[in-house]
Amino acid sequence: MTLSSAVMVKSLAAKFGFREEEALAHLAREFLVATGDVTARSESGSLTSRSERGDFLERLAPVEAKEAAKAKAKAPKLSKEDAAAAKKEAKEAKEAAKAAKPKRPMTGKRLWEKGMRKEVTESLKADLAEGEKVSLGDVNKELTAQWNALAESERAEWEAKATDKGANSDSSDTTLNSIAEESDSD
Repeated sequence: MTLSSAVMVKSLAAKFGFREEEALAHLAREFLVATGDVTARSESGSLTSRSERGDFLERLAPVEAKEAAKAKAKAPKLSKEDAAAAKKEAKEAKEAAKAAKPKRPMTGKRLWEKGMRKEVTESLKADLAEGEKVSLGDVNKELTAQWNALAESERAEWEAKATDKGANSDSSDTTLNSIAEESDSD
């Protein structure tokens, strides 16, 4: 936005009684963000940097939150059944989006840990006194220590297995189970 645009918004806000911040937020959302316009100008007239635009948008976040709260308050009240149905639809949409998101491939360490986790957990439980529990953090620390103690060649083998599994992403957990069983027999 050029300096003259900012001055115009300020002048119009004073004349017509609307909030300048809300108008700037609206303009930023509609024109700067939606179109990816990089011609936003600072008061000096030069192009603003990406960080300056980011700072501007961060300042607008509270204003946008207030506007969203106002819009929600003005929304008509739904019956319990309609609200439950809307909530269910939103949850299903969120789950569908999560399922459609590509998964990160498993690393060799994670693949090795998956096969060793039960064994390490049981060994830690055997070492504890009566009434104490094994925490997830303790198990992870022990797994990391054991992974670091493995020979470099063994770690390289697990990394290779992980890349093979990543290349064959259509394979099921049976491949993973067979890899874990293979390591147990070693």
